[in-house]
Order: sequence, then structure tokens, then C-alpha cells
Amino acid sequence: MSQSLGVLDEDRLVLIPPEYWGKHEFSFYLHDQMLHMLTQYEASGAHNIVHDAFLEAIRGREEKFYGVNVLALLKEKGLEEPYRHHIISHVIIALTADMLHFLFEALSAFEKRKFSVGFTLLRKALKEHLFYLVSVRKHNSLNLLPNSAKNA
Repeated sequence: MSQSLGVLDEDRLVLIPPEYWGKHEFSFYLHDQMLHMLTQYEASGAHNIVHDAFLEAIRGREEKFYGVNVLALLKEKGLEEPYRHHIISHVIIALTADMLHFLFEALSAFEKRKFSVGFTLLRKALKEHLFYLVSVRKHNSLNLLPNSAKNA
């Protein structure tokens, strides 16, 4: 009989065949590591660098810039790199957090022997979220539409 890795309480594993305990627990371990990295990234404030720089630049003149759309201003002034950083960093946080929710719920469904639900949730996380995350990383942009769709 397999033993638990100690990542989860054994009472959560009773409906899972013992030969899969290690794989299931390792999947939760990976989920927890990704969540930890996401939490660290968000706590670092790296996604707010552009916004923070804007606030620093207008310090003392906030009323003059009240209601300014920072993204539109960046685009208008041709500041492509800060614009892309701001958009992509926020999208990465949102997509990764959503993907981790789906992975957690999928793994939890497997513990309850709800395989149809678990695989549906897993498919969403792996086919949609992961696809977009890899595409953003590969192209360093959010331009995921074919050229014909962009020009429409």
C-alpha cells in the first residue's frame, strides 16, 4: 500500500486508489508552489511599476491629472514598452490566478470521485489558460488574433 507524501491529510485521499496518492499530492504541491510564486510576484509590486511611476511623476499636481487614463496616455505618447508591461503583467496575474483556481477545484473534485467535473475543470485550465499564458510568453504580447481578425 502506498503512503502519503504528507502534503495532504490522508482522510482527503481515502477515495483515491493508494497507487495514485503520490501523484495527486504532487499535483497539489505544484499548485501550491505556483500559488506561492504568484503571491510573491504580486507582493513585489512589479505589475504596478508603471502606475507607481505615473503617480510619482504627478506628485503635487494630482488635481491637474485627475481622470487621466494612464494607458491611453502611454499609447498616445508612443511609450510602447511601459504600456505592454502594464497590460501583460496584469493579465498574467489574472490568468494565472484563475488557472490555479480551476486546478485546485479539479484536484478537489478528483478526491470526491467526481471525474467528469474534475476533467472538465482541468481541461479549462490546461487548454485555455495555459494556452494564453504560453502565447503571451512566446510573443511577449497579447496579439493572439490572426492578422485578418485584427484588421476587421
